[in-house]
Amino acid sequence: MEQTIFGLPGEVFWLWFSAFFYIIAILFFLGPFRRERSSELMVAFFAFLAGMASFHILLGAGYYFNSLLLIHLGSFCALTGAAYTLKFPLTALRPNLRGPLFYSALIGGWLIIAWMLIFPHSTEVMLWLVFGYMILFSGGIAGLYIIWQGLKTKENWVRVKSIGGGVGIVTCCLAADLLVLIRGMSVLGELFMAIAPIILILSIYFGRYLKSRTPQAELSAR
Repeated sequence: MEQTIFGLPGEVFWLWFSAFFYIIAILFFLGPFRRERSSELMVAFFAFLAGMASFHILLGAGYYFNSLLLIHLGSFCALTGAAYTLKFPLTALRPNLRGPLFYSALIGGWLIIAWMLIFPHSTEVMLWLVFGYMILFSGGIAGLYIIWQGLKTKENWVRVKSIGGGVGIVTCCLAADLLVLIRGMSVLGELFMAIAPIILILSIYFGRYLKSRTPQAELSAR
């Protein structure tokens, strides 16, 4: 007999449980994002939060209503968000390469969704494709690169924001996704996904606190 929690199927409950934390994180993130929206790092963080919030809401709804369309829409949001997290790592490349590589990744994700719509497969196959894409681009490339850049910087507030934000992305799009692929929709995997946005938001706010404690003259010198 399928486990139910508060009247919901277990997997639906845990997906919406994670979505709740992403929605809360987005609300806390909007203020800093409005002030730093020109930053590719903040764009990557927003794409991660928005993509994962939409993915968890729609995937949970797809399971609850037995709707493949909702599952596909959720997957579309997840892959789009994952592609946008590449915006920050791509700043390390020449400007003439950034656009083609970003749009190649984005269109590649959309082609996966189109392929799944045209040639329907089991939900398990769909999740392998979606999570594999997020593991590669968000958790593997973007998340680890953001952490690496944070380790390189000498500014404490930037280090905290970058390392914490990168760890948040890696926690969700590498650790949690691998757990889901290996063990299925497990409680542990969803808990990892739920704590990821908390790590990211705490790092941003603590980084801003450290920045406010840094003398203005020292900031100007940098």
